[in-house]
Amino acid sequence: MIVLVALVSCGNNKARLLTRTWKINDLKYSQEIPESMKPTIQAEIDRLRAGYSITYFADNTYKAVNEGASTTGKWQLNYNGTKIITTGPDGNTVEYQILELTDKRFSFSAVIGGQKVIFEFVPSP
Repeated sequence: MIVLVALVSCGNNKARLLTRTWKINDLKYSQEIPESMKPTIQAEIDRLRAGYSITYFADNTYKAVNEGASTTGKWQLNYNGTKIITTGPDGNTVEYQILELTDKRFSFSAVIGGQKVIFEFVPSP
């Protein structure tokens, strides 16, 4: 019983850390990006840094803003706070592996186009 309480408490602490506005700091790819694609990828990362943020609210909703256009949905952490499960406005549910969650950094991995991508966020000022 004590272990279960500790796991739930850990998830609640992580939920409190997550509830704020985050902006993208960097994206990292698991496979080497071809030289010819590096300028395009870097331009996309720069665009996201300038125009993308996501706010996780305590009521388990989120709002993502990308260059002024917003999307809303719901989020939850699994029992031990190692995964975030999101449900978008279309009803699709996606699960992401949390790699780091502190008051200064939030990172998770996702598979995009068959490649693992690590999203690194920092709190938005």
